[in-house]
Amino acid sequence: MGSVPIMFEPGTHWLYGLGSEIVGAIVEVITGKSVRQNMKERLIDPLGLKDTATFLDEEMMGRLVTCYQITPDKKKEPMPRELDDIIKIGGAPEYSRANLNCSCRDFAVFMSMLANGGRYKGESLLGRKTIDLMRTNQLGPDQLRDFWHYNGVDILGYGYGMGVRTLMDKAPGASNGSLGAFGWSGGYGSWAEASPEDHLSIVYMHNTQGEHNELFHVKVRDVVYGCIE
Repeated sequence: MGSVPIMFEPGTHWLYGLGSEIVGAIVEVITGKSVRQNMKERLIDPLGLKDTATFLDEEMMGRLVTCYQITPDKKKEPMPRELDDIIKIGGAPEYSRANLNCSCRDFAVFMSMLANGGRYKGESLLGRKTIDLMRTNQLGPDQLRDFWHYNGVDILGYGYGMGVRTLMDKAPGASNGSLGAFGWSGGYGSWAEASPEDHLSIVYMHNTQGEHNELFHVKVRDVVYGCIE
């Protein structure tokens, strides 16, 4: 990727890129193991995640939820089944794939670990200071203007840490969450957030692309935080 021209002068804009894949390749060089093996040893097995994998086997593929898209005439249609081929074992070349496929329960366990300073069931899997660095905004003023309106969705009040959004200012986004709460969302409607201050994690999922996802996410966030006394 070093031979690919950059999109703009570093620091002047923000663009959703392939940083996770680059980090995955670096991890493979340092450890001498694949990203898949690192994730299995450091996250999947210690957290007891039974429905989490980089690529899915036939049994897991049989339980894979159908994802939908909204057509121009406002109808729901299943996404093309051939898109599933990229996540099944043997369906795509092995490379430094830094993302995981998982169930809602497994995702909730993972986010709970992040919300509790990297600890799960008494075992420390990730340093608290590492998590603090992850959720520290890394963008300058010019980059934030791009980030706040990325892909047509407003995420005002949030900054961008290391692969996650992080709440910097409650007022612009009318958020009732805690500063430093962090997480991410997915193209088909998933949304997750961890709040170390509250020892709280939230995981919400639906399976439709482009169905005003941000409206559902904000409502879920506000209701959950509103329950905290």
